[in-house]
Amino acid sequence: MKRRKIKYCTNCLMSEMRPRIWFDERGVCSACCWAEEKITTIDWNQRWRQLVELCDQNRFPGKFNCIVPVSGGKDSSYVAYIMKHKMKMNPLCITITPGSTLDIGQRNLRNFIKNGYDVLQVDVNPQVLARIDKIGLVEYGRPMLGWMTAVQTVIFKMAVNLNIPLVMYGEEGETEYGGSSKLRNSAYYDVEDSINLYLSGADPKQYSEILSPEELVWFNYPTHSELRSLNIKIAHFSHFENWDPYHHYLVAKEFCGLQES
Repeated sequence: MKRRKIKYCTNCLMSEMRPRIWFDERGVCSACCWAEEKITTIDWNQRWRQLVELCDQNRFPGKFNCIVPVSGGKDSSYVAYIMKHKMKMNPLCITITPGSTLDIGQRNLRNFIKNGYDVLQVDVNPQVLARIDKIGLVEYGRPMLGWMTAVQTVIFKMAVNLNIPLVMYGEEGETEYGGSSKLRNSAYYDVEDSINLYLSGADPKQYSEILSPEELVWFNYPTHSELRSLNIKIAHFSHFENWDPYHHYLVAKEFCGLQES
């Protein structure tokens, strides 16, 4: 069998095995190209003004006016903190419980709640998760595909069901860590992006062949018409501010009760 030489980034050594990654003429990967662009090209003040304007348009008193998906970790805690205390929004934080949890993670989630946040915790049927995870492992090489799917579909669905106009995820992982650059300059994404980028093309509709409609309630995206009629925006916080995980850690530790392992 003929062996093929694997290409690596000349800057960070990321390999071409990462899905959707690309390299420029220097052999530098898309993540490193973005790291350069963040410093040299992006007007972060202008993007922050976009965030202020977005929040001003959706700051409805007396109701939850944005959803922030959270885990109890540093990044999602930081996004929730900024949306609540800097942007003066009233976020409903939603966490999707993974198939297995760590004690430190559960403690941090409780500490986060104690520091003044409303959290809705969704525990998806573990038997359904297990069946989707098996497909993820065998067909896509992604053993947590069930949970990763729920992190997308449940949030989209709850925004529609509760008529909450804005969802603020954390970072746009494709741009930040090396993948597709489709959303590099876009604050928002849609169902197709969710499937093609974050689920590697694993459309949840395929699971209807092995699971009942009742078992798949949490795994159905809202329709385009539902999202459009309610004018729901699905956004990434990393579009508006230079993504800095260490800064997030410091803020989450001081203001959200984050504990280290």
